Amino acid sequence: MASYRTRPIVALETRRLLLKPLQETDAPRIQQLFPNLNVLRYINAAVPWPYPEDGAITFVRESLTRIESREEYVWAIVRKGSEEEGLIGIISLTPAAKVDSRGFWIGEEYWGKGYMKEASTAVTDFAFTELGMQELLLSNAEPNIASHRLKEAAGAEIISIQPTDYVGGTFPGVRWRLSAEAWAQNRAKFIDSNPES
Repeated sequence: MASYRTRPIVALETRRLLLKPLQETDAPRIQQLFPNLNVLRYINAAVPWPYPEDGAITFVRESLTRIESREEYVWAIVRKGSEEEGLIGIISLTPAAKVDSRGFWIGEEYWGKGYMKEASTAVTDFAFTELGMQELLLSNAEPNIASHRLKEAAGAEIISIQPTDYVGGTFPGVRWRLSAEAWAQNRAKFIDSNPES
């Protein structure tokens, strides 16, 4: 993948959400929402299960190191007007990744409301507009219909399918490529679509 100019992580905003740079104070809320097998089922098996008691703080500290070196951008997804509840999920961008340029999860109680569509729109815009990336490499477990629909609606193309180990077992892993050109062509349709049921 090409080398992209990097910039410090900044807060991003959508109609209903604030994407705030990850902070160490986010760890307790992550520890509350993330250790849920429904959330983790289609997450790469590199994530330990059962999720350890220090899992969130370890994740946050490792992420902050990568953020500081500008290898990765990690945002806490927060609902506007409900900032006191803390984050509802995480979304990240890793420009030099060879498999997953963008990753995300959201707490189960927030599924089906279109929040991840909003968050992924903001981060995808950031990748292509602010960083000048030409493509995002994405993946999901084939049974993860919501994640699959997001990529499909954005204009991503499937580049391979191969067995992959996830927390919930081994499933076909779908790899995608989303080009800046395809995103530009599909962005408006993506925003108007309802890929999260």
